[in-house]
Amino acid sequence: MYQQQITIARVSGRSLRRMESSTTCASSVSFGAVRTPVDASQRKVLDELHSAYDIKHHTEVGSAQTSRLTDDFIDRFGIVGPVAACIERFRELTTEVLPAVRAAVR
Repeated sequence: MYQQQITIARVSGRSLRRMESSTTCASSVSFGAVRTPVDASQRKVLDELHSAYDIKHHTEVGSAQTSRLTDDFIDRFGIVGPVAACIERFRELTTEVLPAVRAAVR
């Protein structure tokens, strides 16, 4: 039962993040070139997002652009799932990612 709840929370969270992320990530490729430091698989997702982007469906769940964002992409750039998973992801971001960002900015 608990595993089913985790799966539902993660799937629902990804669906909600997909819509928001598609609009946010579109700016990373708005002129046809990825302007964000990403690996090859993430670059592929962003390129596909750019190719599929339809401004008429800018914030629409189920639009062509939202379907281009994979579960791995959403998990990498978002915080989704049940509370325990979100807390763990937040801890990961604050202990690993933020120090790297601070070092890069300096």
